[in-house]
Amino acid sequence: MIISNDSYYSTPFYHFFITTGLCGIISSVSYMCLVQIIFPVEIHIVYRILCMVNTTSSTGATIGKFYILVQRYFILKSISFDEQKWSGKIMRRLLFVQFFFPFLLSFIYGFGTYKSKIKDGVLILNGASDTTTVTIKVVNNIIYAVYVFFGFSFIYLYRRSFKRMKRHAESGTTSNLLNKQRVMVIFVLGCTITHLIKAIHQIIWTIAAAMGSQTFVEAVYPLKNQMVTCRG
Repeated sequence: MIISNDSYYSTPFYHFFITTGLCGIISSVSYMCLVQIIFPVEIHIVYRILCMVNTTSSTGATIGKFYILVQRYFILKSISFDEQKWSGKIMRRLLFVQFFFPFLLSFIYGFGTYKSKIKDGVLILNGASDTTTVTIKVVNNIIYAVYVFFGFSFIYLYRRSFKRMKRHAESGTTSNLLNKQRVMVIFVLGCTITHLIKAIHQIIWTIAAAMGSQTFVEAVYPLKNQMVTCRG
């Protein structure tokens, strides 16, 4: 899509699609590094950086999907289905927020405290402290809840827009455009549902951590994490 000469792939939707996809991939890779690699306490800075990268990318993916939600709605409201609704200046600002806000959020891990344990005679890191972890989970719960709320709200608005457009559809070209927009909406719905799953998991994880029993939830985390972040 990046090297394509088709102007359609230079639209805001595909800009967000690419940045969100990259965030999802980085989130998955950084998470696997965190769970598969043993980090001695002497190189805690590397572990902190990976945690920050994971938080920045996963939150950036959520923001990107939110942008897609909003952008789809404005396209559907437009009778012409003009994909170039947002100027380059607006796009640059939105992309800046997509990465800068998550980067600030990641400092919870950057300056947080961590647990350690002895394995094979070596003192290694054993994840973030309960205080740090619960703090980031609470913030993530709020972000996911906001996304899901607006996601289903926009899905409802999409449905109304489709009904309105069908009443005015008079040509095969219009029908083709409607079909293309319908595919876009299915993509958005898929993102919303997977983030709903992740939000529910985060809430359960936070409650379990507060009660001191999170073994079961952590056991299913890798599968859920890969499913959600790869949808970026």
